[in-house]
Amino acid sequence: MFEYAVAEGVFVSFQRYRCPAADGLTALPTSAGALPLCIVGATDGAVRLLVALPAGEACWIGITGARHAAPALIGLLARTGGNTWLDLLSGVELRNFTAHTSTCVPPSRQVIGIPQNDGGWLPFCLEPGLDGLPASGDLVLVVGPDPAGTAGQPSAVTVEIRFAGIQDFERDCGERVPELNTDSVYKGRRLP
Repeated sequence: MFEYAVAEGVFVSFQRYRCPAADGLTALPTSAGALPLCIVGATDGAVRLLVALPAGEACWIGITGARHAAPALIGLLARTGGNTWLDLLSGVELRNFTAHTSTCVPPSRQVIGIPQNDGGWLPFCLEPGLDGLPASGDLVLVVGPDPAGTAGQPSAVTVEIRFAGIQDFERDCGERVPELNTDSVYKGRRLP
């Protein structure tokens, strides 16, 4: 599986590219395709995804809303240690998990990486990158209905996201991880 429906008509995917050798990112990198993912657990209101992230690669997160999808509020947080979270949409460190920023999807959104004070981003990568880029920790995507939406929409759910190397992903998901092919970049168009 290469995308996951976080709400009806709203999908999340993890777009791969070669991990940059510089200090970080200043713009959205061109995707070389989506990384495979699988569901490794689910309970009421929470799903756990495992996303393959090979060594030497990084990803950005695409949140795509179908044209006629009901609006959903999306928040994205990264665990920075203990009970501390970084709001990946605002760049603000949080102690209260529920006090995050949200964005409405549709329209589609991209989360380039971990926001930095200089206006750039650190990439999401499994292992520390070149020039000391840090490894990414666990992420949590919070999906809630649009408060201005119709009655009867489902309540908020969380999607816990963990990155895994090739061996761990293939063992836990039973799915092969395709090699990175930078010749197949689709330049931001949605995959069929």
